[in-house]
Amino acid sequence: MIAFTRKFMAARLLIVAVCLFFGYSFNVQAQYGADIQAHEIFIGDYYPEGEHPLTIYYINNGPGSVKNMVVNWRVNNGTVHSETVTDLQAVASPIFLHSFTTEGTFEITGNEPSYNIQVWLSEPDGEIDPNNTNNSINKTIKKLDNACESFVLLEPHLGVSNSYSPDVEVQLEELLSSYPDKLLVAAVHTDDDMEIPGISHQIMVEANTGYDMYFSDALIDRYSFPPDYIGQSTKPTYERETWNKRLEQRFNFYRPVHLSTSNTFNQSTREVTIDIDATFLADLQGDYRFNCYIMENPVTGSGAGYAQNNRYSYEGPTSQGYQGLPTGSHPYYNYPTLIEGFQHRNVVWDMLGGAWGSEGSIPSSVTKGQVVSKRYNYTLPSNIDINEAYLIVIVQEYNTAIEERHFINTLRADLNSTAQHQYLGAVASAYSDVDLRLFLEGTYTNNGQMLANLGSYMPTSQPYNSAPYNYYGTESVAQLSADMVDWVLVEARTGTPNESVRSTVTIETHAGILLRNGQVVDVNGQPIRFTKLSSADSYYFCVRHRNHLDVLTGQAIQASQYISYDFSAGSDRSFGPNQTKQASDGRYVLHAGDYNQSGDIDNLDFDVWKLSPAQNGVYKTSDGNMDGVVQNTDFDTWYFNQAKNGVAEINY
Repeated sequence: MIAFTRKFMAARLLIVAVCLFFGYSFNVQAQYGADIQAHEIFIGDYYPEGEHPLTIYYINNGPGSVKNMVVNWRVNNGTVHSETVTDLQAVASPIFLHSFTTEGTFEITGNEPSYNIQVWLSEPDGEIDPNNTNNSINKTIKKLDNACESFVLLEPHLGVSNSYSPDVEVQLEELLSSYPDKLLVAAVHTDDDMEIPGISHQIMVEANTGYDMYFSDALIDRYSFPPDYIGQSTKPTYERETWNKRLEQRFNFYRPVHLSTSNTFNQSTREVTIDIDATFLADLQGDYRFNCYIMENPVTGSGAGYAQNNRYSYEGPTSQGYQGLPTGSHPYYNYPTLIEGFQHRNVVWDMLGGAWGSEGSIPSSVTKGQVVSKRYNYTLPSNIDINEAYLIVIVQEYNTAIEERHFINTLRADLNSTAQHQYLGAVASAYSDVDLRLFLEGTYTNNGQMLANLGSYMPTSQPYNSAPYNYYGTESVAQLSADMVDWVLVEARTGTPNESVRSTVTIETHAGILLRNGQVVDVNGQPIRFTKLSSADSYYFCVRHRNHLDVLTGQAIQASQYISYDFSAGSDRSFGPNQTKQASDGRYVLHAGDYNQSGDIDNLDFDVWKLSPAQNGVYKTSDGNMDGVVQNTDFDTWYFNQAKNGVAEINY
């Protein structure tokens, strides 16, 4: 039976009294059969292959309480599964919601992209339900070919004037200790010196545009769980007595996006550059957005804006706290009613995407395997201790309905570090879809786009089948599209790279097509699939282009079914010093001008251009800006990069 919180206890007692007045019984089984109404199949929208339990919410319309019933379910009109659920103690009421979770499971198997789950309830207390028109319910879920780990982000509303906050902090630390690999906490303060101007009040306090929350309540992934009774507020704010239950429910949801992030911090200027890559594991449509929280743990300050009120003090009311400890046993009992130097935990100092995320940062329609990137630049305020600072990166959903603004996935990263979600399924000897993004200087127009001016001059078959590449793959397309910039060559490598002597070994090579938005795709329009990688190993990836300086990933990448990497996100994304150059919009591009494909840009490349400096309608390496014409502009492209040397790892 659902545990009810204080906000609706009065309503519950009133309904119970009315039912007793009219002769309803809460202690006997339904003699004539109760009317059981299926309300919701409460599971996620995405699941990987395997077996998963069902959580069902239902209403007992009476006339009497129900202790057991039969739940039946099937997937895609397949085999019917049945289970008797006992110990329900579901009182009769047209507004109270009850729930149970099955011991049995539904199974996701096969190649279908979606699965329809049908559930129907029957035999309340062994009787016939007099109204079987409301017993069944359906839900369609999508299959995830590769699920990744996820974190639930809990955002409590705290403030120094809230005397319950010390007990909330104790509870939060216990939750983090219980769920170290599943839970993140970001405390949003109001009415003290830790409040985020223009943001904290908007989220926590404002009634029309925010969540209108009490102190000590929290948002849990900003997700709307089923209410405890019909008519209860749908805003996703939850009292701390319910946090454990809601967290356990949310932990069971799989997420359709994988996050990876890297950041660099300049200690002298306190500037931090944050790069986020989101790999989408399913097709999504909607308003999805990036965000990044600037965090510190703990925060200790001086003055009234940091001094914490404490009702658990020996000087105060000595409330037992949420654990119900005996008087005098609370961790903050020996502290005064106003604690100077209180350690405020996991404080949000800023939200770089604002309350609701960076608008327009993710396309309104994304496809499975697509990688979307975002860069934030931020100067860390002087009051934040860099030794205690960290980041939480987020993909969230925006909706005009505030109860539909969920967090899709979140990830923590320390300063000057990288982090990524781990994939849950092993890949060994299966495949890895490698989704790379890069830009060529010669055709880059800023704002994450390149020109595709080669048009019909670009061959329909990969052009790397001669020296120095000697790659004899058969990749080809039947027809060129206006989005295709040029062919590139992608190599997967093992070993440890060296700037002076090539030390990595190529184990698999594929040709791909570079699109205007920087994505490298296979001839089928999807990420390039590698089939010789092992999930136990990490790999470097080299990308070669016929007249730009080749690049190698700046770090080894653990093999998984989906690998994403953005060379444009920073200079450190390429192995070796200054192997890419920064464009005016902040992105990093490959150097143009390696016309003789030697791995260096020097006078020998000028000689290649000088041999035929005026050609029209051609596909030549000396066409540095890749417009099908060799002319003075291609000399200019080479000139500004002359004397640029590539690292030894891009040698053949």
